Parts: sequence; structure tokens; C-alpha cells
Amino acid sequence: MVLDFYRSWLSGALKGAVDLYCAALTGVLRVSQESMFSELNNVRIDTTLDDDHAEAIGFTFDEVAALAEDMGRAEKVAQMAEWYDGYRFGQTNVYSPWSVLNYLYGGEAQPYWTNTSRNGIVVDLIRHAGEAQTVELATLAGDGTVTKPLDCAPCSTTFLTTPRPCGRSSTRRAT
Repeated sequence: MVLDFYRSWLSGALKGAVDLYCAALTGVLRVSQESMFSELNNVRIDTTLDDDHAEAIGFTFDEVAALAEDMGRAEKVAQMAEWYDGYRFGQTNVYSPWSVLNYLYGGEAQPYWTNTSRNGIVVDLIRHAGEAQTVELATLAGDGTVTKPLDCAPCSTTFLTTPRPCGRSSTRRAT
């Protein structure tokens, strides 16, 4: 079973590693409902609502401007802001490092992120969307805004059928 493998692998790598002070695991979905981390302690989950590590996840405007200056492309900062300033962690806007670096080396604005992951989960969500969700997706695609309660609970494969609002609201705007 996949979860057994991850549980064993992460427990062995993280718990009892005498030379390891801290580790960061990144991912898209929270999977603590699957008991993957039950053998580990002191696990802290940060989400895109948290500012704590935003600058470690993406480049800030100042970092993008400094990189562009160092590479003799200072005039490209505005175009990079148009294309790659699309992430927000808490109240911090960050740029996609992958896209910024590819742009600075290649010199052409394009969606560098398109081949970096699969979007199967998004396709499934769209496929299972009801009429109200379809209208909301069309609003976002049309550069509109949709405000919804945000589910802060851990998720697993049950997220399609068991939403649990946590009382926080999140506004997402298509970028």
C-alpha cells in the first residue's frame, strides 16, 4: 500500500535522525486523515493562508527586481509581474521561481509552469461540478471574484463528497 510505504519512509527519514534538526515537506493536499503522520510528532501544517514561510516558497518583488538587475534585464520586471506574480501566501505576494528563472534565462514570457504537473484533480473537480460551481468557475475564468468559506480540515480522497467549512473565507481571483 502506498500510504504504508510513505509512513515507513518518512518515519525512518525524519524520526530519530540525530543529525536532522528540521525538515520541510511540500505538497498540494493535506493527507493527515490518512494517518500518514501518526508516528511522527511535532508536525506543523502551513497553508497558503499563512505568511510564515512565503518567502521560502517564492520570490518576492524585491528578489525578482534584484535578479533582473543582476542579469541586465531590469526592464523586464513589469512583464514578469504580469506573468508570474500569481501566488499569495497569507498577505505576501510571491513570484513563481521556476517561471522567473526560465524567463530570465530565455527572455520570452510564456507559461513555463504548464509542463510541471498534471491537473487530474482539477479535471475531476470540474467534471463533478454542479450548476452553481460551473457558474463560479465561469466567473473566475472571466477575471471575476468568488468568495467562499474555506475548508481548513485535513483532506483526503473524500473531499469531493464531504465539504467541511471552517469559518474562514477566501477570495480567489484568476490570474
